[in-house]
Amino acid sequence: MFVQKLDRLTLDSCLADLPSYDFEVQITTLGKVVAEAFHEHPELPGVMITAENKIIGMISRIQFFERLSRPYGLEVFLNRPIHVLWDIIAKSEKLLDVETL
Repeated sequence: MFVQKLDRLTLDSCLADLPSYDFEVQITTLGKVVAEAFHEHPELPGVMITAENKIIGMISRIQFFERLSRPYGLEVFLNRPIHVLWDIIAKSEKLLDVETL
């Protein structure tokens, strides 16, 4: 999941040299699988949600744990597919088109 190491950076490094993460799950993946990955890899900033090999959304680590910390959050989201949490976050967040000024 952690693609590059910081010790490879030099004074001549560019943005493409910065560390990147690759953590994606299918929409049917249970929330507890994502929670386990976040606990095992505290450096992960979030997760990409995919369906049919296309990214349909992203959930940041902060958003994930904020929702789980609410009343009944653990019971509601850990044993259900991650798309349940994504659907709620997508409806509550203001999403802007890339062309928005």
